[in-house]
Amino acid sequence: MSGLTQRDFERLLEFRVTLRRFQRWSEDQAKAAGLTHVQHQLLVAIKGHPGDMPPTVGEEILQRLIRAHLDRLHELAAVLDDFVTRHDAAVAPGA
Repeated sequence: MSGLTQRDFERLLEFRVTLRRFQRWSEDQAKAAGLTHVQHQLLVAIKGHPGDMPPTVGEEILQRLIRAHLDRLHELAAVLDDFVTRHDAAVAPGA
C-alpha cells in the first residue's frame, strides 16, 4: 500500500458513503413510486438499453433457467423435508 495517503483513504470513504446514500435515496424513491428497487433497476435497464434493438426475453434461455431453478428448489425441498422429519422424530415424546 505504499504511496497511499490518509487523504486517499478519506476520499475513498467519502465516495463510498456518498454512493451508498444515493443508492438508499434511490431505493426510497422507488418505494414511494410503488416499486421495489429491483423493479426500478429493471425499468432503467430496459429504457436505457443502448443500440437499435430493444432488449428481449430469450424464451429458450428463460425456460432453461426456470427449469434449473425449479429442479434445484425440489432438491432443497427434499433436504428440508428430511431435516424436518428428523427434527420431529428427535423431539417427539418418548424419543
